[in-house]
Order: sequence, then structure tokens, then C-alpha cells
Amino acid sequence: MSWYRIIPLDVLMFRDSRPFSPGEGSWAKGLFPPMPITVFHGLRSLLDPRLSKTERTNRNLKFLGPFLCDPEGSLYLPTPKDLVCLYPEGVGAKEASDRWESVHRLQPVQQDDAWKHLAFASAYPTPQSPMVVSRELGKQQTAGKRLGEPQPWIRASALENYFQGKETHWQPEAFSSEEPLFHKDPWDVQVMPHIQMKAGERQVEESDGYFTEVAVRMKSGWHFVVHFDPETFSTPGVIRLGGEGHRAIVEKMDGEPISSHPDSR
Repeated sequence: MSWYRIIPLDVLMFRDSRPFSPGEGSWAKGLFPPMPITVFHGLRSLLDPRLSKTERTNRNLKFLGPFLCDPEGSLYLPTPKDLVCLYPEGVGAKEASDRWESVHRLQPVQQDDAWKHLAFASAYPTPQSPMVVSRELGKQQTAGKRLGEPQPWIRASALENYFQGKETHWQPEAFSSEEPLFHKDPWDVQVMPHIQMKAGERQVEESDGYFTEVAVRMKSGWHFVVHFDPETFSTPGVIRLGGEGHRAIVEKMDGEPISSHPDSR
């Protein structure tokens, strides 16, 4: 399998499964990043059309992704939901910040004698204990500091420490502003109104005349990377992605490093 870079050329719009019909007050939202099946079928459009029908309908294509990748080639994955950041006083109150002091993991609540009144031990499967902040961390919160959510994306090279329970070893000074541990959403939201006028008049159509889509535009240098394995995959190429008129460039990453493995941190 080879790595491929997908560079958007326009805004991206991936609608979710909710019903949508144009009309007054309609607002078509989407989901982002896209589902793997959406990107997979976009890449399939680059397969050699001269293949036989049996080869074109091959169901054994291997695919992995898509992953967000920054301009320096570092992969980012969704931040685990059981991580919390300890912020200094006055930081991280309204939104997650990169000025955290330490990163911690929520712990299962201790099951004391009162637990039997909250759950039934004979139930199958046994109910999981709620995840809460440890007592030691709670004491730090009462000392003027506060706990808050981290930013939504985490550097893939740091997940090794997370899986080994070493997230408390992360130190702020080990991560620079160019290579942060966490990152905010690397895209901007763009509202796109669509208006259809009546023929020969200066009025909007009463039905299907107005609706609004919410698209995203990725930050400069950010792109997707995927693993794909067909032998007849020719690059560079252009695929349709995230809308009827939206396009993206697909390039093969021959010998280019991807910062996805754990580093010395």
C-alpha cells in the first residue's frame, strides 16, 4: 500500500444523513472530516477505465484514512474524550487553549458501599463506572487552576504515550507553537446561500428558491493523506470530492516522511 496526498482545490461540503429539502429557512449542514467511504469512492474514480468489469468491481481494495495532515507532514487524530487539561487561572475558560500545564486522564469512580444502590452487580454486561477527575487533580483545581477540554485534534506521534498511560509525562515546554501537542480545527466555516430567481422577474422562487449550505475551507497547507493499494492507480489526478463542482488533487507520496510514529517525547 502507498500513501497519497489529497489537496482540496475548493470548499468542501459533505452532507450528513438528515433529510434535506430546499425551502424557506432551510439550512443544510454537513459533517467534517468526511467519512472514509466517501473518500474511498472518490479515489476509485481514478482507476484505469480500460480494466475489465471484473477488475473494476474488485471488492478487495485496501484503504486506510483519511487522516488530517499539517503542512509539515504530521498526522493528527481526534483527541481521546477521556483527556482533560489543567489550565492556569484565567486560561481555557471559554475555549480550549494551548497554554495547558499538564494533561490527565479521567479515572473510573471508586465503587464504595453506596454503589449497590446505583447499579446492579448481577446485570450483564456489568455497567461501567462513570469517568471522573481523580481526587489529587481535584485538589489542584480548587487552588485557583481549572480543568478544561483539550483542543479537538492530537498529534499522532503522541498517541503511543496515551495508550501506555504516560500522558502525565507530557510537558508544555516539549511542544512548540510550530509543533503543538493539540491543535484546533484546521478549517474555517463558510456559509453559502443559494437563490433561484423567477424567470423574467426580480423575485425568488416560492418553492426550491432559497436554501443555505455550510461548507468548510481547510487552512493553507493542510490536506488529507490516505493509504490505498491498487496497482493501476495513476497520479497526479483530480477527483470530485465534497460537492458536485468541488475538486481535489491526488498525489502519490513517494519516499516522503510522515510523522505518525512515536518520537522521543
